[in-house]
Amino acid sequence: MRTASPPRTGIIAVGIGALAAVSMALLLPAGAGAAQTPTSPTTTKAPTLIEAVCGKLPGLLQNVTDALPEANDALTTARAAVDGKRTAMTDAMEALAAAVVAHLGVLDAGGNPAATGATLKAQQALYVDSVVAWSKARTQLFDGEQQVVFGELQQTLIDSVQGRACP
Repeated sequence: MRTASPPRTGIIAVGIGALAAVSMALLLPAGAGAAQTPTSPTTTKAPTLIEAVCGKLPGLLQNVTDALPEANDALTTARAAVDGKRTAMTDAMEALAAAVVAHLGVLDAGGNPAATGATLKAQQALYVDSVVAWSKARTQLFDGEQQVVFGELQQTLIDSVQGRACP
């Protein structure tokens, strides 16, 4: 059974956190924010700023990498939803067109348009609802595409920093 996915802001928050951690680590002066250890013959040398950052990067990279499959799954689901909503919208449009033609035929024949008018209004409502549903599905697809792209960008940035700074 599939569990509910975290809000789409989750991957963005992980990425922003990763970027902030890397940026802060690179911008802080040496020793700033680091716990000061008393110097004595038995203590080891504190890690350099680059060593400290390099120590954090694998975990940050793993968090982003772990989030990407879920983001890709959500994107696949969103694409399928858009396709389904588009089919429903097309079907509703065809039904609306048929209702318009039927209603016009009754009007041309001088008949009573009450029944066809009610059908026309019902089909119009279904069509509008299907357009709104398709539009919402497109928005979710766009959001899913952004999640994947942002995750890939975060992954590339962290990997690039790690490749340039870390042994």
